[in-house]
Amino acid sequence: METNTLSENKMSILVDARNADKAYWDSIHQYLSKTKQEIEFLLLVKTSSSEKNILDWVQKGKIKEQVFVDTESLNQNFASILKQAQGATLVVLYQPIASPGNLVQSIHAAKKSFGLNTLFVGTQNHIAKGSKIKIPFGIKAANSITRLFTPVQLTDANSGVLCGKTQAIAEALEGTLASANSYIQTLNLASQAKLELVELAIPADNRPRFSLGSALTSIFSLRFQYFIKDAFFQTKLNRASWSDGNHPMYRFAYFALFLMALFTMPILSQDYGSTWDEKAHNDYSQLAYTYLSTFGSDTAALAEPQNSGEYIRQAYRFYGEQMNTVAAFAYNWCGTGVFETRHFINSLYGLLGLIFVSLIAFELAGWRAALMALLFMYLNPGWLGHSMNNPTDIPFATGFAFAGYFMIKVMRSLPKPKFRDLFWLAAGIGIGIASRVGAFLIVAYLGLFLGVNWLDKFRSKTTKPASLILPYAKIFIIVAVIGYILGILLWPYALDNPFKHPIQAFTKASENAFYTNNVELFEGKRMYMLTAAPWYYVFKFLGMGNPLYLLLGVALSIALFKPLTKRIGVGIWLMLVFMLFFPILYAEYSNLNYYNGWRHYLFVLPFAVPLAAIAFDYLFTLKKPIALGSALVLLVLYAKPAVWIAQNHPNEYVYFNELTGGLKGAYGNYETDYYSNSCREAAEWIAKQHPKDSLLIGINNETTTASYWAHQINPRLNFVWTRETEEQKMAWDYLILTTRTFSKNELQNGSFPPKGTVYTVEADGVPLAAVVKRENYNMPLGYLATDKQNFDSAIYYFENAVRYAPKDEETWRMLGFSLINRGRMDSAELMLKKAIEIYPENFTAYSNMGLVYFNKKQFQKATEMFAKSTAYKENVTESYYYSALAYLNLSDYQNAIKQLEMAVKHNASIPEVYYYLGKSYDVTGNLQKSSENYQLAISLNPNMAQAWGDLANVFTKMGDSRAAQCTERYRALGGQ
Repeated sequence: METNTLSENKMSILVDARNADKAYWDSIHQYLSKTKQEIEFLLLVKTSSSEKNILDWVQKGKIKEQVFVDTESLNQNFASILKQAQGATLVVLYQPIASPGNLVQSIHAAKKSFGLNTLFVGTQNHIAKGSKIKIPFGIKAANSITRLFTPVQLTDANSGVLCGKTQAIAEALEGTLASANSYIQTLNLASQAKLELVELAIPADNRPRFSLGSALTSIFSLRFQYFIKDAFFQTKLNRASWSDGNHPMYRFAYFALFLMALFTMPILSQDYGSTWDEKAHNDYSQLAYTYLSTFGSDTAALAEPQNSGEYIRQAYRFYGEQMNTVAAFAYNWCGTGVFETRHFINSLYGLLGLIFVSLIAFELAGWRAALMALLFMYLNPGWLGHSMNNPTDIPFATGFAFAGYFMIKVMRSLPKPKFRDLFWLAAGIGIGIASRVGAFLIVAYLGLFLGVNWLDKFRSKTTKPASLILPYAKIFIIVAVIGYILGILLWPYALDNPFKHPIQAFTKASENAFYTNNVELFEGKRMYMLTAAPWYYVFKFLGMGNPLYLLLGVALSIALFKPLTKRIGVGIWLMLVFMLFFPILYAEYSNLNYYNGWRHYLFVLPFAVPLAAIAFDYLFTLKKPIALGSALVLLVLYAKPAVWIAQNHPNEYVYFNELTGGLKGAYGNYETDYYSNSCREAAEWIAKQHPKDSLLIGINNETTTASYWAHQINPRLNFVWTRETEEQKMAWDYLILTTRTFSKNELQNGSFPPKGTVYTVEADGVPLAAVVKRENYNMPLGYLATDKQNFDSAIYYFENAVRYAPKDEETWRMLGFSLINRGRMDSAELMLKKAIEIYPENFTAYSNMGLVYFNKKQFQKATEMFAKSTAYKENVTESYYYSALAYLNLSDYQNAIKQLEMAVKHNASIPEVYYYLGKSYDVTGNLQKSSENYQLAISLNPNMAQAWGDLANVFTKMGDSRAAQCTERYRALGGQ
């Protein structure tokens, strides 16, 4: 369109009049007959008008008609007829308005503000104060839904009025907006393209209908239109180069991959086993469900644990447990399978996290970067695997991804961010807090970044920082409060006391209150994770457990600091790097507990992946050889994890990258199936072999990891847990063993899979779990003999067991233990050394070796053996106890006290421990502590005569009158 053909005094009104009735045509005739303004109507019609009045105006040039071309979009038809326009000001009506006079007056009054880079959107929701006109609630709700769930951020998304400079609108209709077939599609495409849309108040008469239903359906239809129809439409226009990161086909490919993930992840989730902590999560979620469904009248979810069996379950009251609770509502209401439902919902959280990580990349670099980020996440075996059955770490990480995306949008739009972005930022915080209380960190991030942004304003010559204090504080308060409320909605413990309990939970998490006595393989050694895990544990697991494309991308994002910060800004780059590294460094500084690889740090992935994606995306903008070379490298790096995922489903999460030599290189040096996913396949194999038999199945993992799935085939199977040191004690028919309790030496030198293995669960040729079939009863008979103190028989059975399975440390250890009890210390020492040779971190064998030296009265060597036992596993109470007795024999009372206090820490129910503490404190002159410990011993065993007698002596030294009473009790119990 030539600019000089347009008249500044003339207004063109472009109307979609395909559905206009006779009343509309009459109104147009009446308006044109009365108006003195220079107006022309450009009308899209189904067929040319035959009305005489209209034909007269056509001949006068006041009306121009064009028959709608069905093979083209609405906006293409608009653009076509617009070539006939003569007015410099244009009004586009997506639906006919019967009396356009008031509308024309409003636009005439505002046209001086029209610019070539701005589109004006009519709004009928700007009602003057005092006006009797009310906006219907349905329209308010529909517009609110549109603002929350679509890019269209307007108070009125349904007026059907678009106006501005004819040239500006014509260019948009021919280009960016060309594929739209409706007003809302036009607004969506304009918003997606970040065109400047300014609302213009127009009369509220002739308000179009706008239903809540249409607003809800538009959430999905607009995305379909944008990602598919418009992508192909714009590609046909051939206006973009493939080097452009926002080429429409990148957008389409992104959506196609999203749809694939949307369908495949929930389906694949049904193949996964249960994790070792999932039963406790589920048990607690049932209590939470009951609490919420009874509106707080059933308070079992708030109770303190009454025994060790309830400890883990009730510890989850300090967690939000949102996903678990949502799943409990789902399977209780729908009657679906418990763990099937949990895994389905878990996968949706994983999918949500995947989406928002990729949207961070889109926000910073466009759809090509988003596509790469989506692939980075979908082809990350750790994220994919954990998405299926990790009920805490995945929702927690998803909260960070969700909040991270909207936090970046908020920071980029300061000091006036959109409420939509603030609300969804709060929702992301809510998801995080509702999963684990540590998501308060997101709130801290927001406060920090707002503060840094505010300080940066001191460099500005146009903005006064003081004027931003209240707006920034308002942003922080709004987000924090809404996020907090959303975070505790399904959290019973928080609902019980919203101001006190979440803070208590956060304090406990910060104090390592939820640690577990995990012993795991790391760098080829089994170590007690609470005290022995090195500072670089998480960094190393992140480096081993993530594909090389991610590691290379993160490294590139740091190396390419200058060009990347020019693209996304220094502040955003620093935000991402800070949120990636700070939590890991802070965890080390705070001495938080490490275990189970990097699963607790999945929440840093949402910031590592966008950094990697924008780094590769930058390389694609460089000269062709660099771009093609980078693409080739990336494809090669994609291929390895993609093939690995396909070959090793559903055990994806045990992945190790090439830097470790893959899973084969990690085997024996690091934990592989630490979450017990492989137990399902092993249990189902047994059930399929014995679909009707009643069998006893031992397992060295939490029993539900196997029993839930096997019972769907054969409910007669009875699963029992076998203690790590007593795997052969029970007379099971089959035994399921995972590698969790085995040492490097056992895994690499033939002890695992053990003798009698009939089936193995493997990944990449590496055994994750073994099914052992009972071939003899030597071990359970030996244990039975030791329980009856018949150690000669025990020795007989254990010697047979050693001959049958000479690579099983338990056979040698139990033979050594039986020899100790027969007083054959030298032989016992040899047997225990063999057990230690097979299993070098054998804390039980070292404890027994300590007993050998204790009985030989080699007390110093005994303490050394006991120390090795507790170094490999801290909570071996008997090692502390006997070590203390050895120190007492050496008259080393201070070390005896240290050992006894450690014994109390791990088991506070042994009266003898308190008795010897009392004795040690007595000898060292601390009579107060001596009396306290004697009394504790008596409280646990009121018939401990010697404790009464020694307490009487201490009270006598203290001048305490209770000495006589203690002496009397001592004598009554037979003391002399």
